[in-house]
Amino acid sequence: MKKVVVDKSILENNIRIIKEKINSINKDAKLIAVVKDNGMGLDLVKYSKLLEENKVDILAVAVADEALEIKDAGIKTEVLMLTPVIEKDELKALIEKDVTIALGSLYQLSVIEEILKELGKEKVNVHIKIDTGFARFGFIYDKPDVVVNIFKDCKFLNIKGIFTHFSNAVDEKWTRQQFERFKSVIKMLEENDFDLGIKHCVATTAFIKYPEMLLDAARVGSLIQGRALAKLEGIKRVGQFKTAIVEIKTLPKGYNISYGATYTTKKETKIAVI
Repeated sequence: MKKVVVDKSILENNIRIIKEKINSINKDAKLIAVVKDNGMGLDLVKYSKLLEENKVDILAVAVADEALEIKDAGIKTEVLMLTPVIEKDELKALIEKDVTIALGSLYQLSVIEEILKELGKEKVNVHIKIDTGFARFGFIYDKPDVVVNIFKDCKFLNIKGIFTHFSNAVDEKWTRQQFERFKSVIKMLEENDFDLGIKHCVATTAFIKYPEMLLDAARVGSLIQGRALAKLEGIKRVGQFKTAIVEIKTLPKGYNISYGATYTTKKETKIAVI
């Protein structure tokens, strides 16, 4: 017997506390709930439905299959792909289901335009991804003219947001540098009178450690389940892993345990195998 037991009331409590924290900083800011990796292990569809019941603003995923699964389940909350997708069939399926796309390259932009023509659709919802130092996805922060031209020329885009991701939020100096880079891009775009939609950069750790970096939305995943590198008052762990003991045995001193001799007993030791 093994199972994860999740307390729904604690989940709802955590969501409430996170919303209160967001509202205390910016009453108009949104809660983006990250449900990647099968709802952070809590079952993608069931977890997404619970989050919808608790009125989160956006559900965010990292792979196309999960975005499509949420849509196919009839969930109405907006779904945001955090990863820029360039494979045409995946992109086409996402656009057909009205998933909000993360836009991160000119190549991806050309594929989107081609798909829209094939589908006879006029626009697609996107959040523009800015790379401020992660070097994974997005338009490089020091070439903002590329993004300016997208706003000017790409009328087939409904730009609903712009975002970046911090690579090491526990490192304050580096995180502040990334934040300043992101703000410099925002400044240039706003000076050109573009509507950027929602601006967001803080995930769980940065949301707690640097509240001043909360712009128009916070992206939180593990925090909802009570797991974070920083503490937020009132947040509790939502679940327990329960299993059964299948054997109890006594080992002598100096006995190796598990693959790779993970642990060596320092004295005669009673252990349980689960």
